[in-house]
Parts: sequence; C-alpha cells; structure tokens
Amino acid sequence: MDINFTKTTNRDIYRQQLEQELAELIDPKTGRVSMDVAEYVPCLLCGESKRYKELFVVKGYPHVRCEVCGLVYANPQVNEMRLHALYGSSKANDLWLDVLMSSAESKTRYELYERYFVLLEKFTEYRRLVDVGCSIGDLLVVAARRGWDGLGFDLAQKAIEFAKNKRGLNVQLGKIEGFGFEKNSLPVITLTGVLEHLNKPIDTLAKIRDLLTYDGLALVQVPNLHSLHNMLLHERSTSFDGRNHLIFFTAETLSKILKLSGFKVRHIGTYQAVTHILCRYIQYYPPYEGAADFKYLPEKIRSYFENPEKHGQLIKWIEDMGMGRSLMAIASK
Repeated sequence: MDINFTKTTNRDIYRQQLEQELAELIDPKTGRVSMDVAEYVPCLLCGESKRYKELFVVKGYPHVRCEVCGLVYANPQVNEMRLHALYGSSKANDLWLDVLMSSAESKTRYELYERYFVLLEKFTEYRRLVDVGCSIGDLLVVAARRGWDGLGFDLAQKAIEFAKNKRGLNVQLGKIEGFGFEKNSLPVITLTGVLEHLNKPIDTLAKIRDLLTYDGLALVQVPNLHSLHNMLLHERSTSFDGRNHLIFFTAETLSKILKLSGFKVRHIGTYQAVTHILCRYIQYYPPYEGAADFKYLPEKIRSYFENPEKHGQLIKWIEDMGMGRSLMAIASK
C-alpha cells in the first residue's frame, strides 16, 4: 500500500476531534474519566466485579481484563444515559461518517461485506435482512447488488440522510425495537460495528433474537481484540479509546456472549489483516502517520510486503490464525 490510508480516509481529522472530546470527560484532579459521567461495571460475561486487572489507560480511560473469564472492557465506563447524549452531539461521530464516505474506505468495506454475504448465503435461502446500526449503508449497498431486500436503522441523522438521499436506500432513523416488528418475523438481522459501543450488549442481542424467525440468523461483526495489530500495538492501537469502544471481544468471548443471549454459533472467523500499520510499526515508525514503507525491513520479511502473491499469502495466514482486524460471527436462534 503506497498511500497514507489515515489521511486518505480523513481519519487524522476524526482522531483530532475525538481526542478533544475524550479530554472533556477527564477529571483534572485524577487524570482519569470523571466519575460524574462514568461508573464501575461488573464483567458482562460472568458478573465478576472485583477480580480484574488493569491492562493500560488510554487518554484517561482505564481498560481492564476480567481475571475470571478473560473479557477485556473499559472500566469505569461512561454511563449509558450520558453515552446516548454524547452520540447525539459528538462532532467526532459526524466526522467518522466523513471517513466512511471516503472512496478508499467504502472500497475496503464493500470487499469485506462481499465476503460476508458469500458465507451468509450458504446458511440461509432468505434474501431479506434488517441492518441494525447501518450508518451510511455500505452493507445495504452490497446486499442490493446481490439481490437482497434490505432495511436499515441508525441513530445518526447525518448517516441516515446520506444513505437515503444520496444512495436511495431504505433506512430509518431510530432503533429497530421502536419500529413495530412482531416477534419471530425477521429472517436475517445484521449488526456490524455495534456491540462494542454498547454498555449492555446482551440485552440488545436478546431483543434481536426475539425478532428472528425460528430459522433466522444474526450476523455480528466487532473489532478483534486478538488482531495482530492490537496485540502488537496495545494501547497505541486506535481500537482502544474507552468512550466509543467499551468492550473488546475475542472469538471465545464473542461466542460466549452470543450463547448467553440464546444463540447457537454457526460460524466465527476473522477478516482484514491490517499489514501497512504493522509494516510501519516494526520499523520504529509511528504506525498511523504515513504510507507503507519497506526499506528497513529484513529482506525475507520485505518480500512478503512487496510481492503481491506473497502479500496475499501473508494476509490469509493472519486471518486463518484468528488475527484479522474484524471478528465476524453468524448465529442462529
């Protein structure tokens, strides 16, 4: 990759604004998120509230690992009421939509969602879905290309307006549970990039399960805690911010939360190896601040970045080893 993906997709502008908003919730006396807007929470998988280990603090937001079940999450967390208010007023969230609208970002997402649909279509004959947290509608665009009838919901008005007015998609502003769907009525529901933002994802999954037909499927995508770049970068990874991303799943913990919500996991895998970030980092460059550069790599390693065939092998190996950036599961009722 010979471009600066961060600048090409406007991620640098988004991150500057996000850092400003993250700082607004910090208690100047402690240097950590203010307890006026946050609260300590028990582990959502096992309920443990005391036995956890602090892994690191990102810009004042502590990230911990439950010592009973291994779940990693932000603790304390911005409380649910304040979080909803922030999502409605956050300039950073609006700027994230500009990231999604960039051509480079859309191309990457289209390629990923095509892979999802190839797999999803092996599990169901239905061609109708509801996309929860549809944002600007990239998944719905791919669904339409493949002959699916799709409806999307999102809480961001700017995203809904873009999806509806610029793309002609069938989308609604609001939550799926407020639309009047009957129980056991929807064959496929998708949630990509949703669960990691929620204080109580099990509650959301349980509601989704109630809406599915008896042979219905849910497709869930979250960031992968065990992605190679998260495991190497740790707190330097932009996956960790403590306000937007509250919970960090592995294949094991995502499977557990789906089972706790009443689902049967039919497939789980990782996708999208982010090699250009790692390529920079292992050469002692700032990982997000420039284009890919291979000149200081050992010759044999460099060949896996410069040779397209070898690079494809490297990406497949990373995904097959469970270290892709995105973690996706398909689950049945």
